[in-house]
Amino acid sequence: MFGIATFDPWIASEYKRATLKPLVLGESPYDEDFTDRQIIESQIERDLPGGQRRTFTNFERAVLGQEHSEGERKSFWRRSIFYNYNLSFFPGGPREPVEYGKRENAENGIILQRMLTRFRPIHTIVWGKANWESIDIGPVWKDSIIPGSAEPYSAAKVKGHTTLFTRVHHPSSGFSSRYWRPILKAFLALKPYN
Repeated sequence: MFGIATFDPWIASEYKRATLKPLVLGESPYDEDFTDRQIIESQIERDLPGGQRRTFTNFERAVLGQEHSEGERKSFWRRSIFYNYNLSFFPGGPREPVEYGKRENAENGIILQRMLTRFRPIHTIVWGKANWESIDIGPVWKDSIIPGSAEPYSAAKVKGHTTLFTRVHHPSSGFSSRYWRPILKAFLALKPYN
């Protein structure tokens, strides 16, 4: 998609009809043989390797609550988009940071702009602080604080459509779904302005 051989995001079958339309922005893929699309398909079927499964389970609990049904979990992914912002691969495994130079690859921002233009998500949840800080889509963001929290969100307007962005700690390590649950709930209730 978008002319990049290894770029195959998860675009949910029910996304166009969904009311919420979230975009989940992971950090970087682990290898070119396991696309973002395949990651979410595997997560829906619960056959991801242990560390990746824990990462997605942590995130699902933050979005849906600790106690959610299998149907709610599958429904979330069936109305969402997921892809990894950095088009370069992790250098060797989990918890090894992506080089700053690779984070600055202009192609990352170009693909994100194309995703925003084509799919017009309402909300984007960015995994990881370094990922959040490296996002570059051109327009100046308007920074605000999510009501009832100290966590930031921003609004970006691309081709006349406003998308709200926030970030969470990366769900793979040191992540508290109980902390992030009320924050993401408040964020997903926000309405963008145009």
